[in-house]
Amino acid sequence: MMRPVCCRCGTQLRYPQAGGDNQVAAAWAVTGIILYIPAVTLPIMRVQHLGFEHHSSILSGTWSLALHGEWIVAIVVGLCSIVIPLGKLLLLAYLALNPPWRDHLKAKSFHVVDQLGRWGMVDVLLVAVVVASLKLGSIIAVSPGPAALIFTLMVIVSIIAACMFDTTRLWYDRPAVTPSSGEHV
Repeated sequence: MMRPVCCRCGTQLRYPQAGGDNQVAAAWAVTGIILYIPAVTLPIMRVQHLGFEHHSSILSGTWSLALHGEWIVAIVVGLCSIVIPLGKLLLLAYLALNPPWRDHLKAKSFHVVDQLGRWGMVDVLLVAVVVASLKLGSIIAVSPGPAALIFTLMVIVSIIAACMFDTTRLWYDRPAVTPSSGEHV
């Protein structure tokens, strides 16, 4: 039996498996949402300066940046660390439930999820750069906190959720379609 091919690019198309769905992707997305809470509330960075130790979470760090007038940095950190990861995970979990949206809106929403995934590790990179650049001996010591590992795990889980997502399910509101032989879509 010949598999259908795309008339535009010639790629062989596949039909979703009978009974298949995006429950696994939804489970990974919910796991990411659960990891999100400690990732943004636990200390991501520990700073020891002249004998005093200060812990900073993503939320408190963003708030502190805003209070000290560093609005641009606060907005970038807030968007890349708080808004985008949560939005990606929530949208992915919702898309896995096959919402009653038009097909093109579902496809565009998944495209947004895919594009947002590229900004997931900005915080971990920021902590690594700060730790590497502030090694000033006994004056100041910066070390990553427990949230750095949790945030990294959350980003990895969100990447797995996006990879496990079956995009062909976005186009089907009904059970799997049986292909006819040699048909072009």
